[in-house]
Amino acid sequence: MSRFLSVGLLASLLAGCATTETSFRPRMPAPPGPGAPCQVHAAWENRIMVTEDVVNNGQRLVGLAGRVYLFGEELGHPMPGDGNAMVELCNLDKLDSKGNPELMEQWVIHKDDFRRLLKKDMIGWGYTLFLPWRSYRPDITKVQLQVRYLPDKGLPLYSPPAVVSLRGETQLTVSQRQMPSLAPSPPSTTAAAPPATVAAPPTASLVVPAGANVPAAVRQ
Repeated sequence: MSRFLSVGLLASLLAGCATTETSFRPRMPAPPGPGAPCQVHAAWENRIMVTEDVVNNGQRLVGLAGRVYLFGEELGHPMPGDGNAMVELCNLDKLDSKGNPELMEQWVIHKDDFRRLLKKDMIGWGYTLFLPWRSYRPDITKVQLQVRYLPDKGLPLYSPPAVVSLRGETQLTVSQRQMPSLAPSPPSTTAAAPPATVAAPPTASLVVPAGANVPAAVRQ
């Protein structure tokens, strides 16, 4: 199923990754108003994304990419939200004395920027993330990612921790307009927190939320 889902994600994400300003593409339908989500799920690419840092003279920039979905009490069609989001990255190859994975990075996405990351794909409305990974090392092969969603009203929601085995690198092209200015994250225990930005992940295997409402054409 992951191969077909990735093709659908790629098609929808590339809608925000035109190479020229004169490109023509279908108009994205307007999203519905914010709902009252009860669950958060995420789908992550299992490759390191490599692009040029458009803010720092085209320097090599590596990161992680994926999609975040907000659901109601049942896993049906995902919905937009009205809150902020935080993503935590832990290194599963390095555990502390209590057996907990090392916290490497945290990214905080302000609700205004989170709203701009909203795109529709074959699953439904969700948020496309590219997370610059400043503390990345090639020897790190397995990580854990967890999303915390903080609605304007109500308690925080947490996605199930997703274990991602990293399998090589993939080159991306990210434009200046795909890198909105985001709220800084609180410092982690090991590294300063970079901003989160938008990118279009290429075809690759994804960690897909169990029970998501996947169209019949994708269930293969």
